[in-house]
Amino acid sequence: MIRRERERYRAVWNGGIVTSVCVAGGVVLATTTLPAVPTPANVARAYVEARFGGDWPGAWATLCRAVRSAIDYPAFAERADYANEYFHMPSDVNIEIGDVRGVQGRNGHSASVPVTVTSDERNREDWVFRGEVLIVNEGGEFRVCQEGVLEG
Repeated sequence: MIRRERERYRAVWNGGIVTSVCVAGGVVLATTTLPAVPTPANVARAYVEARFGGDWPGAWATLCRAVRSAIDYPAFAERADYANEYFHMPSDVNIEIGDVRGVQGRNGHSASVPVTVTSDERNREDWVFRGEVLIVNEGGEFRVCQEGVLEG
């Protein structure tokens, strides 16, 4: 009788340990592989990361319909590539997102997301870019939507 209780006790412990390991593994997997929640700040960060990283498809994917209808993807990529080369933009950047503010845009309410971009690249220690990214809600998704995007 005592032997059965020990076996049952051991089986419960083993089951608990296996369950705990599986839950912990699932939490780690979910937090490292799931994309960030699509907030205006996260969309602005994704756009800025893509632009400085030369990821033109990634930047294009964040743009609103108004910008996409004003310029096609090849022209957008060409202008963005030219701007990165012309201004000698660093690719290894640190992005700081400020407090998101609501603003009234031409097509309704929007969000203005202040960004500060710095770089630790050699000879770029003092380099700083500050700007605002205009975000709109388009069909339930946040999108970058500003005319400055067209200028590369």
